[in-house]
Amino acid sequence: MRLIYLCLIALAISGCEKELQFDNPEFQPKLVVNGFVSTDSIANIGISRSTSTLSQPSKMLLAGKVKVVVLKDKLLLYSDSLALQNSMLKIPFKPIMGSHYELQVSHNDLPTIRATDTVPLSKPSVTVSALTDEGTSYRLVLKIRDQMEINRYAINLNFRGKEQQGADSISKGYPITFTSSDKIFLSSIKTIATGSQLAIFNDETWNGTERSIELIFDKSLIQYPDFTPELVVLDVKAISKAMYDYYIEVNNNTHVYGGPLASVSRVVGNIDNGLGAFCFYTESVTQLQLP
Repeated sequence: MRLIYLCLIALAISGCEKELQFDNPEFQPKLVVNGFVSTDSIANIGISRSTSTLSQPSKMLLAGKVKVVVLKDKLLLYSDSLALQNSMLKIPFKPIMGSHYELQVSHNDLPTIRATDTVPLSKPSVTVSALTDEGTSYRLVLKIRDQMEINRYAINLNFRGKEQQGADSISKGYPITFTSSDKIFLSSIKTIATGSQLAIFNDETWNGTERSIELIFDKSLIQYPDFTPELVVLDVKAISKAMYDYYIEVNNNTHVYGGPLASVSRVVGNIDNGLGAFCFYTESVTQLQLP
C-alpha cells in the first residue's frame, strides 16, 4: 500500500513539471562590435554576432567578408569589402585627434550597423611624482595636467618582467589590482572595497587644472609562478564621451550591486542596429622601475 502511495506522489510531482523555454523564438541576431581604437595604431575591430540564450558560444564568431564604410568629418574616407580574420577586422586608417568618424558595417543578412564617435583632442599630460615602497605595498602618485576642454580618463597598471617557461625566459605582463581613496573615480565604491584594474573618471571638478592621484597596490600581487617583475607600467588614457558612457553602462550593470545606480538594462553602447562599442582614445604610457 505504501509503495502505491509513493508512486502516486511521484506521478503527481512529475505531472506538475513544466518545460521552461529559455530561447526567445522572436530573437533577431545582430552584429556586435568590439572597437576601442587608439590614435597610435590602425583600427583593429572585433566583429561578431549576438546569440540567444543557451546558444553555442562558437556561433558568435563570423567568417567571410564584410562591407565597410568609414566617414571622416562627414567625408568618405574608406569603402571596401574586407575579409574577417578570426572574427577581427583590420581597417586601414589611423584616427586623428579631434576628428569625427562614422563606421558602417554589413554582413550577409544581419542588419547593417552604424556608429559614430569623436577622437579626444589631445593626449593626457602625465607626470609621476613618486613610486615608493610602503612595506607590504607600493604607493604610486601621479599628476595629470588637464586641458580646458571637457576630458574623460581611464587608468590601468601592469607589471612587466620575465617569466621562466622551461629553459626559456620570456617577456610577460600582468594587470595590477589597485586601490585608491580618490573620490573622482567612477568606480570609487568598488575601488575602495576590493580594488580595481581600471579606474574611470572625468575632470568635472578640476577642469583646466592639475590633479594629483594616489594608487596603492599590494606586494602579494607579484606572486605569479616563475615571474620576476621588473617594471610597473602606468597607462593613462583620454577617452571619448562614447567610450566613457559605455563604461558607465557596464559599471552600472556589474559593479553597483543593488545600489541606487544599479541597472538591469542591456548594455548596447553606441552601435545603431547592433551591440557593443566603436570608440577612440589617446594614451600616455610611463614605465617605472620597482623600488
